[in-house]
Amino acid sequence: MTNADYPDMPIDGAYRAPGPTPWQLLCKILKPIASLQLTVVLFTLSLGLVFFGTVAQTEEGIWTVVHDYFRSFVVWVPFQLFAKFGMVFFDLPKMTQWNGSFPFPAGYLIGFTMLVNLLSAHLVRFRMSWKRAGIFLIHSGFVLLMVSEFITGEASVEAKMYLQKGESSNFLDDSRNVEIAITWEEDGVSKETIVPGSLLKKVAPIKNDQLPVDIEVIEYHKNSALVELIGGKDDDDDVLIYAINATELKIEPGTAPGRRLVVRPKPEEVGVKASREDAPAVRVILRNKETGTEIGNYFLSLWQYRNFNQRMVIGRPHLFTVDGITYTVELRNKRIYKPYTMLLTDFEHKVYPGTFVPKDFASTVTLNDSERKDGREGIRIWMNNPFRYRGETFYQSGVMPEDSGTVLQVVNNPGWMLPYISCAVITLGMLVHFSIALLTFLQRRLSR
Repeated sequence: MTNADYPDMPIDGAYRAPGPTPWQLLCKILKPIASLQLTVVLFTLSLGLVFFGTVAQTEEGIWTVVHDYFRSFVVWVPFQLFAKFGMVFFDLPKMTQWNGSFPFPAGYLIGFTMLVNLLSAHLVRFRMSWKRAGIFLIHSGFVLLMVSEFITGEASVEAKMYLQKGESSNFLDDSRNVEIAITWEEDGVSKETIVPGSLLKKVAPIKNDQLPVDIEVIEYHKNSALVELIGGKDDDDDVLIYAINATELKIEPGTAPGRRLVVRPKPEEVGVKASREDAPAVRVILRNKETGTEIGNYFLSLWQYRNFNQRMVIGRPHLFTVDGITYTVELRNKRIYKPYTMLLTDFEHKVYPGTFVPKDFASTVTLNDSERKDGREGIRIWMNNPFRYRGETFYQSGVMPEDSGTVLQVVNNPGWMLPYISCAVITLGMLVHFSIALLTFLQRRLSR
């Protein structure tokens, strides 16, 4: 007898059991990932993350906390958070400072690991049967909920459209992002070059062939405030003239109409008591691209953008000249241009009799979409009755001073239906699971 007669037998003649199949190897690898102990650890980490994120809002803005703690993979948690907690519940001195920080898994890492843990458990420990139909539906709903949160965090956009009566617009102002815009006119045509806000936070020189100058970022601030200017000259570039009402802007200290204002850096509004949106600011030096000589030193703030201050502040534009062309530079909300325009034809602002308490806001707009050849008139947008178009939802959000115009909140969330679907699937799964358990119990009772 030779190995040629029995090709499967080893040369030494000893019998060996067949090795594990690929499926068995996969299950062996996934078994520790699918463990219930890991599930408990992940839920515990989630509770810790919610605690840290909540306490962090006493020091940082709400969107900073959302980004750092819940929409990232790792966050460095400062020990000062524990000191803050101790100040509230254990009477630690108000000036207590604990330096240092430690890494902690953030929302995306915990959520992704939970998803892998759940899917691995189904592959390794669960077996398909009609009795587990409810469990599979419940878990499918949770998976869908996790996916919807990721889509909401990464793809959703919140913006605003500002319109005065008789004014039309074809762009939205992104509420959470800013940009530097350099604009000019050439042959009667308005042109612009944009510097994304992400480059401003790096505090470094910005050079690009499309820019008429090199931009050197000196400092970046998450927030700024309007304060009354004492002394100085009216023709200073940073001076703004207050136009409408000091109460609405909450200027520090209180000023009367016509006073001179100036923009100053300010810490971002903390999440627990944010009264208004932050107004980022940046100081830049503009330099000649060829010689590197300084053209201008400007402190740019979102307060100087006419839409952000809702046309309540009059500020002189920041101008500079290169090769005989005059340019304007400003910090503004990131613009999202649209293939349609909206015209505000009418605006209503009703209050309860004898009070200033708002009763109703209503905007009447005309839509003109040249791309789709869609024109609509008399579109009415009022409180709790939004208008939906091209996947975007337009809500009545605010009013401009002296009822001169409207502020529309525009939300684009591709995954807005997923939370509703996931909740419906989870509810259905619970009903199915309860019904199956009830039927099994009744069958056992009848069989006795």
